[in-house]
Amino acid sequence: MTSSILTLHNRYLLCFALMALLFGLAINQSIYPVALYSLILAVLFIILLSLYRFSIQLEPLHFVLLLMLSSLVFKVFAVLIFEYLMLDTVGIPFLSYKDDYVYNEAATKIVGVWNTRGFGFYRDISFSTGFYSGYPNFSALAKLAFGDSHLVPRFLNVLFSTLTIPFYFATIRYLTDKDALTKLASILLAFSPAFVVYSALQLKDTILIFFVASLIYGTVNFFAKGINTKNILLVAFSMGALLFFRAAILLPYLVAIFLCTVLVRKNQSSSFTSVLWVGLVVLCFYLIWEYLYSSGLLSLTGEEYFNSRMEQRGQAEAYQGSNDLGKLGVIALLLGPILAVFSLFLPTPTYMELDPGMNTVAYHYLPLLGYYAILPMVTVSLLYLLKHYRAHKIGLFIIGFLILYKLGQAGGKSILDSRQSLPAIYAAYLLRTPSMGMN
Repeated sequence: MTSSILTLHNRYLLCFALMALLFGLAINQSIYPVALYSLILAVLFIILLSLYRFSIQLEPLHFVLLLMLSSLVFKVFAVLIFEYLMLDTVGIPFLSYKDDYVYNEAATKIVGVWNTRGFGFYRDISFSTGFYSGYPNFSALAKLAFGDSHLVPRFLNVLFSTLTIPFYFATIRYLTDKDALTKLASILLAFSPAFVVYSALQLKDTILIFFVASLIYGTVNFFAKGINTKNILLVAFSMGALLFFRAAILLPYLVAIFLCTVLVRKNQSSSFTSVLWVGLVVLCFYLIWEYLYSSGLLSLTGEEYFNSRMEQRGQAEAYQGSNDLGKLGVIALLLGPILAVFSLFLPTPTYMELDPGMNTVAYHYLPLLGYYAILPMVTVSLLYLLKHYRAHKIGLFIIGFLILYKLGQAGGKSILDSRQSLPAIYAAYLLRTPSMGMN
């Protein structure tokens, strides 16, 4: 069964890579280099995945350790490859003078402040505190320990991407009781084009996914085993960390838990336990946010933050670009559910008309191709779990998180952005597993 599933995945990956290459050729009458590189890399991924399937015979602990080591080495090489591509294409070891360059400069500045003023969080230093301070501070810690190089935060990303694998493996075991499928799903995540590419770039999203993975695991562990101190601490820590990476992600998470509690109630005792769990999670969320706000690490209360996010909807300055959905105003909100559903299937970002006077690395290409390769399996699983949601509470929670997260993006073009959609893509990699066990 695992061989046939892997063959199906590889065929989809190769098919979409060829489609992207031919589509670009038809539009431009020339081969688009990024599409060609993506096709070559897709073939390499297929070879790697085919060779790695033999490790499925190992014991779970040995398998996970081997997979983590292999993934670590592979992603280190990916960092060096992408550095070369950026130097060759853009002329600097960054995608542009925007996000990754700004993160690098902010981390360097924070290290300089720590060397002169001592370790701490300073409100007068950009990115030292606030909702986007997580990645610059993590990067600064790494630079303080290993040197002020732009490669240090990227190797830090590789480390966190590798540490995501055990959380994914442990979560998948609650979605299927078949050991071989758990291992195969973990292999596909470890060498996923989406997570390999983003771990090689100096962006916050890889560490963000690590905390999303730990948060989902802690929640899923509760659904399976009930309330315990380990789950509460893991969830509380993950939620606190996410406040400094992407706080908006916590709203769909909390709503997804609430919906699961309401829709799936086996008995009165189980319902009471679920309500108690949701209450504890919400209380932890509130206390953590208030503590961080009172200490000066966050500049807004939870109410102020989410109100500001809602007020930005429909404003032109909130989302820039020719596909600015904010210009539609209220209509954009009404279209939210439709956009959220169709964003799972629309391959619109695969072809983009780029500014000919601007050099850039189209890093979305390969992650999207990898996502489309698993999309048929994700779709089957999503429909199956929705049909049998009362028997699959964990699956319902993950579906709820994915759809609600997409609804939160539906006011702007980020809904079709692989980077902004990475938490939803991680949820899709979890959802893919049930369909893998179907005949």
